[in-house]
Amino acid sequence: MLSHVTTERDTKATGDSARRSRLATALILGIVLTVVGCTGPRPIRLKWPWARSRDAEQSVAEQTRPRAKSPPVVLQPIVPAEARSEDTEVISTVVARVNGEPILAEDLLAPLRDRLAKARESLTEPEFIALRNQLLKKQLDALIERQLIVQEARRRFPEPVQRRIEAVADKEFEKQLEAEAKRLNLRSVSALRQQLEQSGQSVERMRQVFRDTFLAQQFIRSQIADKVKVTRREMLEWYRQHRHEFESSPMVRWREILVSEKRHGSRAAARAHAERLVQALRNGAEFAELARKESDGATAPKGGQWPWTPPGSYAVDAVDHALFSLPVGAISDPIEGPEGYHIVQVQERREGGVPPFEEVQDEIERRLRQEKTEQELSRLIQKLKERAYIVSVLD
Repeated sequence: MLSHVTTERDTKATGDSARRSRLATALILGIVLTVVGCTGPRPIRLKWPWARSRDAEQSVAEQTRPRAKSPPVVLQPIVPAEARSEDTEVISTVVARVNGEPILAEDLLAPLRDRLAKARESLTEPEFIALRNQLLKKQLDALIERQLIVQEARRRFPEPVQRRIEAVADKEFEKQLEAEAKRLNLRSVSALRQQLEQSGQSVERMRQVFRDTFLAQQFIRSQIADKVKVTRREMLEWYRQHRHEFESSPMVRWREILVSEKRHGSRAAARAHAERLVQALRNGAEFAELARKESDGATAPKGGQWPWTPPGSYAVDAVDHALFSLPVGAISDPIEGPEGYHIVQVQERREGGVPPFEEVQDEIERRLRQEKTEQELSRLIQKLKERAYIVSVLD
């Protein structure tokens, strides 16, 4: 979404064209090396505190909190270490400039490497090229937007504030390095740093990207938080218009003991044993313990526990009927089925239909706040683009 992109020109058109050709060639080379047969070291995953809302499952409102969780970004070399000496130019290629500040091919391609590699194995060549181009454009747009916000934050935040934000970001970065070292079963963060450096990744570059991302977060919060207000009237109106989105079927959570005919030799023997179990349960025996010992069903190891179940989900109709007619907590009589006899107990039941406003108002407020935050963020980015000078090789 580059609404204000200016093509870089100088007085030597031929030289400019040649440079563009070399940039495009380097970019394509980087992509090819990324997705065809290049295996690098084990991926390093850190959780970056930035993700544009349209590409992430979480809301922008949560992204603007200091330590919001976002999907992990895979950080690994675009090419294997042994090939790096020949391809340093690819890694350092400038794919865009935002008010003169560069965005490198490394930053553009690294987060996409795994997804492109998997897509290369399953898609046809035209499908792969279309997906690759779409992902690259979307990723570059996000990097440009982040860079715009970082630049504005540096311009607007006083130096002492920036230093404090940077200190907090560094602490969080070190925590994530420690967690990553543990995940990879490395003996220390120093070992992780060594592995990163050996694979051609710059820890300091990663740290700086993390700092910039954290700074952008704080700036977004400072600019948007006071503008995003959700009133009760708005929530009620949204509820009236979207009631159908909250409609649900009845559900039960329950336990089961299956007494199989096969195990007991005959249907009569199975029924007699089931009746003894029912009597024991009604006299106070613990259902889960008895299910582990006596049940022949699939849920026996879990104490007979079934998850929330809607009507019509269980294969035995008589059991399904009992689940939605039996009082909560009661022990059923033995229920005959194809394999033997079932004993069930309903633990909880949820009635279907649309829940009252009071039960869903927090969810409605979250949705409205997310929507308004996205609108404010889009307006902020658009204003920054309108006065920015942006050059991109993907245009």
